[in-house]
Amino acid sequence: MNALLLAAICYIGGFGQMELPQGGSDARRLGGGGLRVGCYVDEEAYFAFECESAWMENSVSLGVDMLVHWQAWRVYGDLFGFSRVDPFFTLGVCGNIGSGEGVAGPRGGTGFFFHIDEVWSFRVDASAILDIEGGEEMRYSIAAGFQRSF
Repeated sequence: MNALLLAAICYIGGFGQMELPQGGSDARRLGGGGLRVGCYVDEEAYFAFECESAWMENSVSLGVDMLVHWQAWRVYGDLFGFSRVDPFFTLGVCGNIGSGEGVAGPRGGTGFFFHIDEVWSFRVDASAILDIEGGEEMRYSIAAGFQRSF
C-alpha cells in the first residue's frame, strides 16, 4: 500500500457560520452550523481535501475544498514562537439545496487554526462564493469552530 496513504492525517470538526449576500444595508444575513471532514494528502500536512455540509434556515449547503497551508508561516512560527497559529487558503466549490434561490459556484477563502494541542484545534474561516445560480454576484461567509485530528 502507498506509504503516503498510511501517513495521512484526517480530521472532523463542527462550526457555526454566518453568510452575508453582496449588497447594502438591506443584505439578509443567514446563520447556521455545519460539519467538516477532511484528510491531508501529503506527508508534511500542507495540502488537504475536505468536504463540508452546512445548514442555514431552509437550505443545506454542500462543498468540496482544497486547503493549502502557508508554508512560510511555519518557518516564521519556528523562529518567533507562533507555532500554534497556522494560517491557510482554501479553494473549492459549493452549492445550496432547498433554498429556492440556488447558490452554486466556486469559492475561495482564507483562515487560520489555533492548535490547542496535538489533537484539538480552533478554526476560523472567511470565504467568498461566486454565486452563478442566484441573483447575487457574490456571497461572503465567516465560520468558526473546533476540529479534531486523528
